[in-house]
Amino acid sequence: MWSGVFALMERSLRIDARTRSVHLLRLGLIGAIYLSLCQTMMHGSTFGAPGLNFFRGIAFFDQTFMTLLGIGFFSSVITEEKEEDTLGLMLMTGISPLGILTGKSVGGLWQAMLMIAVQYPFGVLAVTLGGVTPGQVWSVTVALLAYTVFLSCLGLFCSTISATNNSAAWRTAAGVILYVVMPVIAWTLFQKHTQWLVSGGAAMNGPEKLNLPDFAWALLQSLSEICIFLQMETILATNANESALTAQVISNVAMAVLFFGLARLFFGISTRRVSSEPVTRGLVARRKGVFRFPAGRTWANPFLWKDFHFVSGGVGMTVVRTVCFMSVGLIPFAAELFSSGPPDRNQINEWIGMSICLTVFLAIVSVCRVLARSMQDEIRGQTLSSLMMLPCSTPRIVYSKYAGALLGCLPGPVIAPLMLFTSRIFRENFFQAFDHPLPSFEPYHFLIIAAYCVIVPLLFALAPHFAAYFALHMRWGAVPWALAMAYIAATLIPGVAGVLLWSLFRDRVTGVWEFAVVAYGLYLFCLCAACHLGIMLKVEALAAK
Repeated sequence: MWSGVFALMERSLRIDARTRSVHLLRLGLIGAIYLSLCQTMMHGSTFGAPGLNFFRGIAFFDQTFMTLLGIGFFSSVITEEKEEDTLGLMLMTGISPLGILTGKSVGGLWQAMLMIAVQYPFGVLAVTLGGVTPGQVWSVTVALLAYTVFLSCLGLFCSTISATNNSAAWRTAAGVILYVVMPVIAWTLFQKHTQWLVSGGAAMNGPEKLNLPDFAWALLQSLSEICIFLQMETILATNANESALTAQVISNVAMAVLFFGLARLFFGISTRRVSSEPVTRGLVARRKGVFRFPAGRTWANPFLWKDFHFVSGGVGMTVVRTVCFMSVGLIPFAAELFSSGPPDRNQINEWIGMSICLTVFLAIVSVCRVLARSMQDEIRGQTLSSLMMLPCSTPRIVYSKYAGALLGCLPGPVIAPLMLFTSRIFRENFFQAFDHPLPSFEPYHFLIIAAYCVIVPLLFALAPHFAAYFALHMRWGAVPWALAMAYIAATLIPGVAGVLLWSLFRDRVTGVWEFAVVAYGLYLFCLCAACHLGIMLKVEALAAK
């Protein structure tokens, strides 16, 4: 068995070592950290403890990046073999299911752990900047490694029980959401209970009404400590001196072992019927019926029809997305409705901001996924060459496919503004702004307003543009790659350039801020235009092979 395990591990490591995108991914990660360091050094005289601010940025970026990497990469280790119809060949070589699971998962896990380990010198540098201790750097590194192991085994389990990469990614994302939401709820309830105990059992709004036994409160406390997003604040608190083996580390490793065992248990059941079809019908049914949404007759634009139904999910997935986004958007209304007593204005504002940010993030991720799938399905199904032989121009084919994929993702961009504008707190804050006198309006302010009208849509469109471009160059990880590059291109690079521009020309040239806003809009426009040009050239190159 071990010879097969080592063979799969060696193959995975060799492929990653020879893949250009993996090395570019590491370079981009280090580049983002370096730009963050430059930004911290520039603002070091303004804010205290620059090392702590710098290391918090690294930790937040690593958590987000590893989460996206787990959803986009770890969830495809087994399903990619199913889609290529090579899993049966592996079993015929005599490699046991345990060997296949181990060999396929350890290679990617090792690469991810190397990405965390290579950042350790930057953590030591944060110690020299001040505000962080070596123990905190070590604790954060161990917590990130344990979280990565958990994501790897969770993705392995979802990949084992799923038939396609898309379904495995959605199940992994659902597991990560449960991993975050359940500890947050437990932490909120336990904090209310702690406040009630500190007040001596006085009447408060919340915890005294639950009447839970002591072991239930202990269980809630334990559950609130398994999430790395909550424990990171505790580790990076000022003067924190906790052991590296926290409850989060132990629980994440234990859950990783559990999911690996479940993957081995369900391996034989879920791999009996291997589907080699690169494109699935999803919620698009073949016949009419209750809760079935057939594709119907082909539209006048067949490219748009095909991608709307078989990439975006058709009417069924559009309904599901609408329900999901409305549920997220109703968070502040539910918080205001179920809060006993007069609602806290600041707390309701925080809930509104959280729901809007979550809705926007989920909308961007959903758009990135469908755009990445739009061309990946054609490449995986080896139909791109036949598609380009049709009597249609390349831009018409590509843009029609992207338009069909985006058609099913409209609920996100539409519901988020509606939830914002119908909120009572937002309306009150909005109308209060008219009580203040407006500043003097200069003619060149029209240029600034026009630049902002361009910047805001381009900021939301930057990550989908990157996702569509990277999907043509890599088999996995297009969405996390796109989100990471959008973060670097939209925040870190302009941030460093803006600080340099302000420090060099603020006393010499008037209107530096207005020039920076216009230049930022042109910069984003050029990035999106470059993605359009790269997509067209790459599609034609792939079709010519």
